[in-house]
Amino acid sequence: MPAIKTIKTFVLAAVFMLAAAADACAKPSVTIGLIDTFAPDFYIYTYSPTIDHLIKSLPEFDFRIVEINPERVDEDIRKFEPGFIVSSASTYVSLMESKGAHQVATREPKSSPDVSHTVASAFIVPTSSEIKELSDAKGKVVAVTSADSFPGWLIAKGELARFGNPEKFFRRVVESHHLYPDVVALIRAEAAEIGVLAACELENLIISGAVRPGEFRVLNESKSHLGCAKSTDLYPDAVFSSLPGVPSSISRKVAVALLTMPDEGQDFQWTVANDFVPTYQLLRKLEIGPFKPVSIWSLDAFLAHYRYPLLISFLLLALWVLHSIYINWLVKKRTAQLRYALVEMERFHREAQENKIKVDSMERMSIVSQLSSMFAHEIKQPITNISYYAGSLVMFLRRKGMLEGPAKEIIDAIQSEVERSSGIIEHVRSYAKARKKTVEVCDLKDIVDRVLRYSRDIKIVSTVKKGCEIQADPFEIEFIVVNFIKNASAAASAVRRPKILIKVEEEPERWRLSVIDNGPEISDEDFLKIGQIGYSSKEDGLGWGLAIASAMAESNGGHLEFRKVKGGGLEAVLLLSKYRKE
Repeated sequence: MPAIKTIKTFVLAAVFMLAAAADACAKPSVTIGLIDTFAPDFYIYTYSPTIDHLIKSLPEFDFRIVEINPERVDEDIRKFEPGFIVSSASTYVSLMESKGAHQVATREPKSSPDVSHTVASAFIVPTSSEIKELSDAKGKVVAVTSADSFPGWLIAKGELARFGNPEKFFRRVVESHHLYPDVVALIRAEAAEIGVLAACELENLIISGAVRPGEFRVLNESKSHLGCAKSTDLYPDAVFSSLPGVPSSISRKVAVALLTMPDEGQDFQWTVANDFVPTYQLLRKLEIGPFKPVSIWSLDAFLAHYRYPLLISFLLLALWVLHSIYINWLVKKRTAQLRYALVEMERFHREAQENKIKVDSMERMSIVSQLSSMFAHEIKQPITNISYYAGSLVMFLRRKGMLEGPAKEIIDAIQSEVERSSGIIEHVRSYAKARKKTVEVCDLKDIVDRVLRYSRDIKIVSTVKKGCEIQADPFEIEFIVVNFIKNASAAASAVRRPKILIKVEEEPERWRLSVIDNGPEISDEDFLKIGQIGYSSKEDGLGWGLAIASAMAESNGGHLEFRKVKGGGLEAVLLLSKYRKE
């Protein structure tokens, strides 16, 4: 919500500048927390003048202003430790139950003679709408300013409770978050069929010229002392409350300052409300705040009920674990030298085997690199000639008026394959010339989709979704996926109903791209040879594909893995690091 954040930033900056200018000396700190559920006008015309007045009236205090997220009220109160809270009446009632909050003052608009009954909700529809009563709106789409707004939605939900569960009354709830398009604009654009506004908001929009007189009507309309149409009962407005721990002397001075705040130039005053019972009843009806049901099987309830037995059990378990660790340590201490010698001998043997495998692999990859460079050099000219011939054929058929239908599709396909072949050759030549690798941010979903356009012989199912971003050479990753699919197709073609599955799984720091086939079961001996140069299970295979793919994976910061599938088939896995934005 950029607009709201900008307004609050300016308000808070102005408040802090005034506080700093008032007195630079060390003074008692008073923290005021604002629970952010209000419209932008509240910050400008109520909150900012109020804080400004407190700073001027009580220069002996250093006021600190903090913003509390309505979705984590308990956490932010523990974090900031405010002495005072500014909130809606519904949030205040919840804080009375959970934190022991106490009312200091309640906002009373000048248009209302009763501070306990000043805010309400209004359901609006276009005048031409077929919705005549609120009951007719069941199953429709409703537009609201915010799901946390007291007059903008919570009060309205209390009215909907007369028809059953208010959460299921409308088909969908669209929030404007006090931005454009707002509630009225959403209805005009037919993105919603009904809207919820705070009482008097529709009349203010008509006065400002934003809404034409007679353009909208209020459902279940009833008049009040506010002089505005409403659809619900009236409740108290914003509450300035104190939390336990605030010295009574500070609370008294803040209360006096609020209750004596001049109302010249303001459309409100701070006074004391004496009736929050309807607000209690509303929260009970909606089962929110202190009346939110807690399952006896929930984790919070379980921990709260059994915290002491659990604590004792944990301590006993910790003692048992420590005892076991101590006994094991004594045993290991007496055999450490013998085991160390055995481990060292095994390590030397393993390192020797691994080094031998690495040397053999480097020799084979060197041969593959040389042969690939020779092949790319020799095949480039024929591919170029094919491209020239295809272009000449296009010009010939166009002159004859025959470049249409199947002929055009076939030539387009030839040119597409020629371009693809040229790209492959250029990548191979770039390796031979030691050119810099092309690394860019790409999505595995796009790469898999591109590969699947060339795979039509066997049923392939892909569950890869957008958002799997990596930083690598897209050509090399595509080459690896193509190689996986070709090998999977060759293996699956030996069964009656061949099938290939492509999926991407998320791990903490990397993506796991898998190509799984349902081919025949692979022997342990053949499985160990997978990826070795010169080995191929296909009659016409040379055994280079996976070796090259493995080298490409390593050059992009990943590696390959293979796993036998129970019942037959093979899972080929490409592991790549996730792309992290700096």
